[in-house]
Amino acid sequence: MASKTFRRILIDGLALAIPLGILIFVFIKIHQILMKIADPLAKKLQIELLFGGLTVAILAVVLFFLIVIFLGLLMFIPAVVRTRAKVEQVILYIIPSLNQLKVIAGEKLTGEDSASAWKSILLKQNEDYTPAIITEEVGEWVTIVLIRAPRGEPEDIIIAKKANIEFIEFPMMELAIFARKYGRGFSKYIKKGGEATKVNG
Repeated sequence: MASKTFRRILIDGLALAIPLGILIFVFIKIHQILMKIADPLAKKLQIELLFGGLTVAILAVVLFFLIVIFLGLLMFIPAVVRTRAKVEQVILYIIPSLNQLKVIAGEKLTGEDSASAWKSILLKQNEDYTPAIITEEVGEWVTIVLIRAPRGEPEDIIIAKKANIEFIEFPMMELAIFARKYGRGFSKYIKKGGEATKVNG
């Protein structure tokens, strides 16, 4: 039991570590580029000694925020919004777990519960199973999002009493992998799991 729990923690950790690592790598590259721009700019403006050794770094941060503000203003243009949505779809298709990371970041900003507590499940419906995610458990109620293949996007939302829900839980990372394979792989958990878990409210 302990080995299964550790395996799930490891796989779910990788599901977030990979996109997070990519974001950190991109951020470092952006920082390096901005530092190269800020250094000659500081000399040209003759402010390279204004804050000592921190002058170039501070200028790089200012440039970063100016770029962010500029990009934010561009989002008021409908064509840019449509382009951003298309680019985001492509990125999420390549790295589906970035969507979860995006939601977690949003919840951190709004002070809501962390999405890292989500559970990927095979929800039992009559005699069939449907891939889904448990996103919230409050009192006797549970919120479940059904998943659509192949991109693992939300298809429908179910809010039901815990006592009425049965499911088989599996690692979050495999949800995106199996969804991209149009469901191939899910059945192994049904064969392993036997009877589905019944949630007690």
